[in-house]
Amino acid sequence: MGAEPSRLPWRLPLAAALLAAVVGISGVNQALFLAINHVAALFSDDFLLALTLLGNLLAGMALLGAALRSRAQMIWAAVLAAPFATLFVHGTKQLLATPRPAAVLSADVMTIVGPTLKAMSFPSGHTTTAFVYAAVVWALAGDRRWRALVLAAAVCVGLSRILVGAHWPVDVLAGAAGGWFCGGLGVAWSRRLSWTTSEAGRRWATAVVAAACLGLLITPYTLPGEEITGWLLAAIGGVLVVRSVLAGIDRSGRCPGQDDGQ
Repeated sequence: MGAEPSRLPWRLPLAAALLAAVVGISGVNQALFLAINHVAALFSDDFLLALTLLGNLLAGMALLGAALRSRAQMIWAAVLAAPFATLFVHGTKQLLATPRPAAVLSADVMTIVGPTLKAMSFPSGHTTTAFVYAAVVWALAGDRRWRALVLAAAVCVGLSRILVGAHWPVDVLAGAAGGWFCGGLGVAWSRRLSWTTSEAGRRWATAVVAAACLGLLITPYTLPGEEITGWLLAAIGGVLVVRSVLAGIDRSGRCPGQDDGQ
């Protein structure tokens, strides 16, 4: 994934948190939700559910398998960020217990795609997960193209949660800020652990990605399009796992001191 790792820009999560506060306090949360949610009519249900699936923990881990050969530390940074993200999402949901759009608005004024969810709205778990991965890739990939791609995907996941009628804009903004912060904690922790960059760490990271792919295969899905996307992500992750295993075999079979150019 090229280039050198970099520092995380903290202005992004701070801006998201500030915007969440402004949206919540100003009273435009509901109007903004309806404006965005009505755009869902432009897309198929399958597409929206496939897009929101990218905010699934297993889906992100399968795609992160692209880093196995050269930057397996990314996998561990995401794994180490998971406890912080879980505490942030589920702790806040239980503490605030805010109603979702479907519990406040009637079905004839909004679009709902997938299950009708009514409780535990704040913050958005899918958005939090997506921004955990975005922070990890931003900090450890180095390549600007990867940074831009993953960050754009995280933004799309957040918007998809509004489009499917599952979350308010304030939930998504808070999830973006919290996810980025938790991702940063995972990155910082992984940098303190030398084994995350070792060959043994790469092997175990390969097992983590393989487990995520298996999880995608047995996950129950709502619509055929979402199911196909889940299987496709599992297949992509599986190819990346096989590639990592073959790379490990190649390395173990090499003579001491032998490099790729000989």
